[in-house]
Amino acid sequence: MPFSKAQELYVIHDHDGYSNIRDQNGKIIDRLLNNQVFTISATLAIKNNMVPIEYPAYGTKTKNSKIYQYENEIKKGWIHQSRIKNLINTVPLVEDPIEMIFKDHHFCLELLIGHNFFPTENAIFKGDQFISMYGKLPLGVAGNIPKEGLSTIEDAAVIWNGKEEKIQTIYYHNFFQPNTRDWKVYKNDTYYYLKADGGDGSQYYSSIWVFKENKLQYIYIAGTP
Repeated sequence: MPFSKAQELYVIHDHDGYSNIRDQNGKIIDRLLNNQVFTISATLAIKNNMVPIEYPAYGTKTKNSKIYQYENEIKKGWIHQSRIKNLINTVPLVEDPIEMIFKDHHFCLELLIGHNFFPTENAIFKGDQFISMYGKLPLGVAGNIPKEGLSTIEDAAVIWNGKEEKIQTIYYHNFFQPNTRDWKVYKNDTYYYLKADGGDGSQYYSSIWVFKENKLQYIYIAGTP
């Protein structure tokens, strides 16, 4: 599954602003733009300087959303190894008793994680099974709610050079049981990438949130709710 905890992240790095994606026979099948994120296949090997990759099906976005959001849309192809860049620069996590804060000289991402949440409003149940939240499948819960309730993201904001932009809850209100101990933010120029996963066991999911300065550009979600 793309963007799992063990996988490293890569982006396109090409002076043309994009790079072509090819099939195993060398035919151009797609293209990725600079700063679009992908992973290297864990099952295929590099051949003749061509790297096997997996990436979101960029190009469509969730209906009625200003933010591109992709769920389990995985594409595969090959790209020349000279066109890729490994994301290795991370943004420090600031110790805070209430929020998760990732911060460098220009960028700051603040996330408030809540606990003991029991969905009622805008939640749909089928018997005892929790099947929908604001019309979306709840991630990381397998339809079950623990006796102590759920952990969830209560609030999120991104700041660039002191200018704050709230992230609308519509983009994360179905993200439950976040595994925050593994969360990281990577930096590439003025782009920032939050790698965030959640759930447990067979209900694991992973996501990448991509920011340019203080604007959320897109979210990619992989995994099964």
